[in-house]
Amino acid sequence: MSRRWIRRNWTPPAARGRGVRRRRHAGEHGARSYASALRYWAAWYALRYGRTLGDGPLLVAVVSQFALDHLERKTKDGLQCELPAAIDARLVALGTKARLGPSPTPPCLTGSRC
Repeated sequence: MSRRWIRRNWTPPAARGRGVRRRRHAGEHGARSYASALRYWAAWYALRYGRTLGDGPLLVAVVSQFALDHLERKTKDGLQCELPAAIDARLVALGTKARLGPSPTPPCLTGSRC
């Protein structure tokens, strides 16, 4: 699976500019955000389960595993998540994730201003 394959196969039609018409209130940023999230889900699912989105409905266990892989916990070494290191590295290499390890916590969740 390559970055090009993910972008070609897992970009919603509205974000590709064909097929589905976007509503007026759905801006470009929203379409890009949804497309990015869907590419991340597709890559994670393929790496974790060896399947592609669209093969059938997602099981509750799959959604639960996604949550468990991405929940952060505090340790003496800082924040940790349960996403396997090999999958984390591959998601970064594919460009669907910005950096290794847990995502930074938004400032508004730490009590700072957003």
